[in-house]
Amino acid sequence: MKGPALPALKHATVNAMLKATSHTSLGLVFVDASERETSLPWAQVYRRAKRAAAGLARLGVK
Repeated sequence: MKGPALPALKHATVNAMLKATSHTSLGLVFVDASERETSLPWAQVYRRAKRAAAGLARLGVK
C-alpha cells in the first residue's frame, strides 16, 4: 500500500477510547426520517458498552 504512515493511535482499544471520551460533553447525534435529533453522550455509550460486556461475560463470552 502506498501513502503516508498512519499517525499513532491515541487509544489502544475501543474501550479505552470510550472511557476517555466519557469525561467530555461530546457524543453522537442521530437524525430520524422526520429530522428529529436524538443525542447520545459518549458517557452513556460507555455505560451501555460496559453493561453489554458484563452480560456477555456472564454468558461465558471471553
